[in-house]
Amino acid sequence: MSLFRRIYAIKRLRPVLFVLLMGVVFGGAYGANYVLGSPDVAKVGQCMNDGSALSMHTTDCDKDKATWVIVGRVEGEDIDPEKACAAYPETATWLEKRGRGEDYVLCLAENQR
Repeated sequence: MSLFRRIYAIKRLRPVLFVLLMGVVFGGAYGANYVLGSPDVAKVGQCMNDGSALSMHTTDCDKDKATWVIVGRVEGEDIDPEKACAAYPETATWLEKRGRGEDYVLCLAENQR
């Protein structure tokens, strides 16, 4: 194979390699959020630690640091947390996220270990 053909073959593969690389990067970012217990991927029934909104993450419900249990998750733009969590009477507090990406409110009740 001539040098010209090799260079041409490599140039044709660039878009494919770029798409594969982006898939790995975004997949790794989502996987890291899931493994680290980010509220972005938290589900109803999971427990969370107590702390500031930036330091809260999901944890095993049997651990001492599991202060809250998620009783509801409401997604959408311009959500009023008080109205969103009114559907869950056991709600003691909530965690809301606004800004980049998906907006949501997590309705939290005290964890009764």
